[in-house]
Amino acid sequence: MRQSREITSLGLSILAIIIAFAGFLQGNSLFSIAGVKINVVLAALIAFSFFVERIPKFAFLVLIAGIFIRFRPGIERELLVLMVVAFLAYIAQEKLPGKPFINCILLQVIGTLVFLVIIDVHFISFAPSVVIQETVYNTAIGVLLFLGAEQFIPYGKTKRFTA
Repeated sequence: MRQSREITSLGLSILAIIIAFAGFLQGNSLFSIAGVKINVVLAALIAFSFFVERIPKFAFLVLIAGIFIRFRPGIERELLVLMVVAFLAYIAQEKLPGKPFINCILLQVIGTLVFLVIIDVHFISFAPSVVIQETVYNTAIGVLLFLGAEQFIPYGKTKRFTA
């Protein structure tokens, strides 16, 4: 039996503001490290998937990300892939055994690599050092967001569910 804490409206609002800010930074190419554009929204969505107990609430965060990454109408391939990878990470984190912190690291690495493979499989062979850097940076940012959410996101009552 595993315990899950239900996130409060305030907690969800805080996560949505962080996602919106990340989407704004990423959508306007304002966030890069050593010349590598970081997928901070994907890292945040994967990290926050561990703290949102219901798929409609997570879908709200994904929608916020999509709005702030791209203000124009329509949906681009990259945004669609980001959304799909985020939902797959949400489903996977519920099924993975072990400690959420370790699972977060694992899903950050896998999520980043899956995203890059779907977007451009040839990029991995043309720029492997950039792929490694982006994976490391996304994972580091995702872990920092995970640790921050673990400490500061308000939750309501604790409920039990079977794993």
